[in-house]
Amino acid sequence: MKEQELAALFRSFTYEIPRAEACCRIGAWFAERMEWNKAIHWFETAVSLKRPEDPLANIDEPSWTWIPHLQLCVCYDRLGDHEQANYHNELALRYHPTHPSMLYNQQYLKEKLQNGVLR
Repeated sequence: MKEQELAALFRSFTYEIPRAEACCRIGAWFAERMEWNKAIHWFETAVSLKRPEDPLANIDEPSWTWIPHLQLCVCYDRLGDHEQANYHNELALRYHPTHPSMLYNQQYLKEKLQNGVLR
């Protein structure tokens, strides 16, 4: 994602309250740059938002459910916080229990936690 796209995402907040779709894209922008704490902020914001009540609202379901949790898992893992990574991976699995990346993460984090490789 280019910086112009990031600016456009922030501009969208002047027209509408933040939505999970935009927050996830902003989080991804920071994650691509390995700015893990900034990415975490935006993914946490995505999971804390109230879903639009308008029945005609266009909703990207993954952005409102499992994507921010999967990305939080990645961010926390990169920071060495395997407990938080596992927590968010388990939340993501509730929405998408057969997702290959999440199943891999589950095994990977189980091994990390069992071996005492904690933050």
